[in-house]
Amino acid sequence: MTIKALFIDNDPLAAGALKLILHEVPDVEVIACEAGLDEAIIACDGISPDVVVIDLYLQPGEPDGISLGTAIKTRHPSLPVMICTSSDSPQDATRAWIAGMDGFVTKKEFLCKAERIATLLKVVSEGFVMFRVDPRGATETPNQLSDRELEVLGLKFAGHAHRYIATEMCISVKTVDSHLANIRAKLGVETVEDALRVAVERGLLVGR
Repeated sequence: MTIKALFIDNDPLAAGALKLILHEVPDVEVIACEAGLDEAIIACDGISPDVVVIDLYLQPGEPDGISLGTAIKTRHPSLPVMICTSSDSPQDATRAWIAGMDGFVTKKEFLCKAERIATLLKVVSEGFVMFRVDPRGATETPNQLSDRELEVLGLKFAGHAHRYIATEMCISVKTVDSHLANIRAKLGVETVEDALRVAVERGLLVGR
């Protein structure tokens, strides 16, 4: 039986990598969708996927992957939704768990081998919950920056442009923008400059 997976990500490189990896897997069909609530809902209504995989960091100003997944599950309660992200933060995993997501996996693990991708998709599509980052490891600080966010902020503090940061971290410029938007939201500031100031004041960039 072929598993139909809807992959929602604002990074075309990730979607391309996933399709390339799964090209030789006969029992998995991947349909890629650009990030956006309306597009995702339309895709779910029209495609009827067996499982939805969503990036956590989407377009700035748009709902993040957990909010998007919640909206999808409100419309399709029995549809499994898994978060696939560059973040390995227990805080993010906790948010996904509380929101009722069916899985949480890092892109580093997910986009490695076709067999592993197929297994994860099959397990989640069959109704099992699969969290590869333990949500129980979260601290009591819900707005704590993840390691990836601190890495982005540290490179920005060093004066590097978004394109350099994207190349250095092997992500897209859009994902850098999404990380910075998430950082601003967590720190409660409007600009990257303010985020850097708050990070320095809190000692978050020590050693970076």
